[in-house]
Amino acid sequence: MEDSEIKQRTLGLVLGADSSAAGMRVALRLAGCALDKGIAVQVFLIGDALAIALDTQSNKAPFKAFRSLLQRGADVTLCSVMLRDRGIPTAAISTQVTQGSLLYFAEMVQRCDRLLYLD
Repeated sequence: MEDSEIKQRTLGLVLGADSSAAGMRVALRLAGCALDKGIAVQVFLIGDALAIALDTQSNKAPFKAFRSLLQRGADVTLCSVMLRDRGIPTAAISTQVTQGSLLYFAEMVQRCDRLLYLD
């Protein structure tokens, strides 16, 4: 099999936990380890996890870890409907985070080799 025929593995993470929750800490570490192994990472943020995507320079560990994932190439999308319903302005979200819908989520499910939901 030639290198061009090798499909890169992809880990999908659906995150719904608040930035301070244990589930979020585990997810951020897991995503970092996957990137270390050359596995692509796709993240879909919902619920309380939307706060991790705020464009902030917070030095709190979860925000630093999240910014690191973005810099390392993790593909992060959030649910635009939940963002709107929570009254979070689009301008408050990091420009490295894409806004998507459940249609994007359905496509993500098809693209990923493994999909985990952490709340």
